Amino acid sequence: MLSGNDIGYLFADPAREFTTGAEQRGDILSLAGTILAGPQPPLCLATEDKALVAAAILARLCGGPEIFLPPGLSASVLARMQQDQPGVRLLRHRPDPDDKPPSLRPEPASLDRELARIFTGGSTGRPQIWPKTGHNLLDEALFLARAFEIGTDDRILATVPPHHIYGLLFSVLVPLVSGAAVIPAQPSFPAEIRETARRHGATILVSVPPHYQALRDTPLDCASLRMAFSSAGPLAEAENRNFRTCNQVPVIEVFGSTETGGIGCRNRFAGEAGFTAFQPVVWRESDGLLAVRSPFLSPGLPLDDEGWFQTADRIRPLDDRVFIPRGRADAVAKVGGRRVNMEEIRDTIRGLAGIHDCVVVALPERGGRGSRIAALVAGEAEPETVRELAARQLEPHARPRIIRVVKTIPVRANGKHDRAAILELLHGRA
Repeated sequence: MLSGNDIGYLFADPAREFTTGAEQRGDILSLAGTILAGPQPPLCLATEDKALVAAAILARLCGGPEIFLPPGLSASVLARMQQDQPGVRLLRHRPDPDDKPPSLRPEPASLDRELARIFTGGSTGRPQIWPKTGHNLLDEALFLARAFEIGTDDRILATVPPHHIYGLLFSVLVPLVSGAAVIPAQPSFPAEIRETARRHGATILVSVPPHYQALRDTPLDCASLRMAFSSAGPLAEAENRNFRTCNQVPVIEVFGSTETGGIGCRNRFAGEAGFTAFQPVVWRESDGLLAVRSPFLSPGLPLDDEGWFQTADRIRPLDDRVFIPRGRADAVAKVGGRRVNMEEIRDTIRGLAGIHDCVVVALPERGGRGSRIAALVAGEAEPETVRELAARQLEPHARPRIIRVVKTIPVRANGKHDRAAILELLHGRA
């Protein structure tokens, strides 16, 4: 892992690439110096410019302004964040270069202190904010680079934005510590992803389940591609299989969260049914839930006397090294006095013919203390058909009372479902 002396490696190569081909190459160190010379109130990195995010990280390591990574880049999200965090300045574009930016000298304690505060996307409610130290983020990036042998010959294509922790790690921090190049574009549609990968000779694809779903049966025809990653939600086995069949490239699924950092991964192409913890991470089952000890844990998380953090992730251990996630403990609701697991309902509906995706939520029962189950379904089937098929496999109390079929389920830029948009669609039908 990085030490105070090792951090100098991040500043060793002023020509470290954050673009490829004939596109303009940003001077990361010059940008960092300009940020360091400018105003010092906390910065909200309201940008998808990976070079600018990298420069802000380097400036912070040298004593620069505090950094916030927002849950999204819409005007309403940024306005709400500024209300919640008074004094924060939005950094949207590269600042004008300073004539004589100060030299960059990392402070000795910069790895131990807070490097950034990262918002979750709010896919299950109001966004939360988690502090991350230099060790949390850079040690994880260095581990990922070494574990997957990412180096100077690699070109990373990320479809997830750098203000999400998954995007930050793979499209900013891993390149910083490994010397890999990262493609500046952030495509989201299948044709765009394919064209960008081929034009830049991508070797690594960093994407999310909705994009893999959209890419099904669509070969990228990118001979240089050697590896793909998926995170920010469960990747259906069919999408994983389709991608590797079309591209002959394995999809490495990464399991973790903003507050815990990465916990483990699996490669179904190699026959791995469950997730194996990353080498620095230790896990155990506690009352059916996952507990972890990890150098990637956000400071301030509640730990027991032995340093374990109890997550809300239900798991089934396969052996002392491997586990299978079974959904969130907070995905349970009460309907008619009986407990129902919304993720199990979701998986049942996803398995029906003609269904591509499904989101299940519990809506408060009018005038009561219980819930009613609602399902937003992406596919070609009619709502009554979904209702009839679900009735054959689900007990009466677990059957959705509200079913809305749409072409696609709304997602945020980070690849997670847009809860607010989903609720609006469901309430419109309620």
